[in-house]
Parts: sequence; C-alpha cells; structure tokens
Amino acid sequence: MIDFQQIVENANDVILVTDSLLELPGPRITYVNQAFEQLTGYTSKEVIGRTPRLLQGPETSSKSTNAIKRALKSAHPIKISIQNYTKDNRPYWAELSIIPLYDKDGSVEHFAAIQREITAQKAYEAELLEISHKDPLTGAYNRRYSDSVLSQWFSRHTAESRKSILMLDIDNFKFVNDQYGHPAGDKYLVEAVILIQKFLRTSDAICRTGGEEFLILLPDTALSDAEHIASRVRQAIESMVIKIDEHLVMTTISIGLTMMREDDKEIKQLLERADSALYSAKHSGKNKVVLNP
Repeated sequence: MIDFQQIVENANDVILVTDSLLELPGPRITYVNQAFEQLTGYTSKEVIGRTPRLLQGPETSSKSTNAIKRALKSAHPIKISIQNYTKDNRPYWAELSIIPLYDKDGSVEHFAAIQREITAQKAYEAELLEISHKDPLTGAYNRRYSDSVLSQWFSRHTAESRKSILMLDIDNFKFVNDQYGHPAGDKYLVEAVILIQKFLRTSDAICRTGGEEFLILLPDTALSDAEHIASRVRQAIESMVIKIDEHLVMTTISIGLTMMREDDKEIKQLLERADSALYSAKHSGKNKVVLNP
C-alpha cells in the first residue's frame, strides 16, 4: 500500500495544510512538511495553530493576498506567485498553489497549499526586465521605459498630481562626433549621464530617447523644483570637461521643461510642450532652460 504521508513528508516542495475557518485569526495551520521547515526556518511546533500570514512581510503584495482571500472564501483553487519571508526575515518568492479539501459531505474541511521556491527565477526575470529597459551605452533608461512610466503617470493622473519632465539635448554634439570621432562622442554621453544622475533622486529617471536626446522624469515634483534641478544640470554640463587623448572636450546642454496639467489627456500633449520648450532653448542661443508650463 502506498504511504502518501511519507511521500508528502519527504517531498521537495513545501506542503502546508490549514483548517477551513477563515475568520481571524484563522485559517490555522494543521500540518507542514520537512521542506517547509527547511525553507522557512520555522519548526512544525512553532507554526501549528498559527496562520500562514506569519510568512508575509513588508513587500508581500496586497494584491496577491487579496486574491488568495477571495479564492479561499469562494473555495476555488488558486495558483499565484507571492513574496514571503522566512523566520529570520529573509524574503523569498514562491509559486503557490492552494486547493480546497472536502469531507465526505462535500464541505470544505481543509486547504492544502503547495509552495515551490522561485526566488532565482524571479531574480533572473527582474534582470532581463532591467536589461530591456536600459540603454546599453550610457546605462540610462531607454524610450521603452519612459513610455511605460508616462503611461503609469497618466493612468493615475489626478488634479493633485505634481509630475514634471525635462527634455534635454546636448548642444553641438554632431561637432564632437565629427571633430573627435564617435568613440569620443560615446564617452561624452556616458560621462554626461553619470554627472546628471548626481542631481536626481532615486525616484527620478533619466532616459535616453535619441542619439544625444534625453528625458528626465520627475515624479512628485513641482515646476519650481524641476526648474531648480534643470538649472543645476545645465550648469554642471557647462562646466564638465572630458579628456579624450590630448583633447579637452566641452559643450553645453539645452533643456525644455514642463509639468503635467490637470487637463492633460494624452502623453503626446506633455511631450509636445516639453519639445516646444526645448526648441526655444536651442534656437535662442542654446545652453538654456526654457519653461513651457
């Protein structure tokens, strides 16, 4: 006769069983296997009678936990990825499958959860996503990323939103390439991005949208604060000197600045205002910051 308990106890995947009482503080854990103890650091004695919510932490998605709650309440199976935490607060990702277990009368008696750790897979996916959003030369974000962020901005746009953008263009960049060669131009772009990033917060993003064109996304930033950042960036680039072979390469930057308006309906409106401001900066002497609020 097959010993299913021995199979479950020695399975590589985490197996956890709870009762069916969903009211807080339930459901309560009634069984965990050895794989659970090895992954989480909790012993069975420490968790029996407690809720699986003890595995949740600050980065556990409420969207995921709410989906689980709905599935349990409706007694439907669910398969979902969730970030959990070990006993020593180490985060890990798990592919979680939960199924209801019924008694002979057809009532839900328990829920069984099977977890497979996918932390390495999630890290690899995050790395691929990061690569797909980065400009390989400068390390700045690319147009795909800026389009994605702007789409999110507009999907959550409210009257109280304070979001600004800077549209940048390196002045006389064609001259740098023609005079010193494209490797020199590439080096200048790399150094310029490194310098500009020093003036940005972690929530800000610089995106390369063309050869020598960049977009800086400034969430939670009023126009006056964005103008201050733009002025500091312009002054820093003006003072930057890049040594290439025996040559000292210097140039300037033009910046167009705008802010999301309450009546903006499309990304195109925001970008067109920034582009118009940049055009004015380029055609009125360069090395300027022009606002188009």
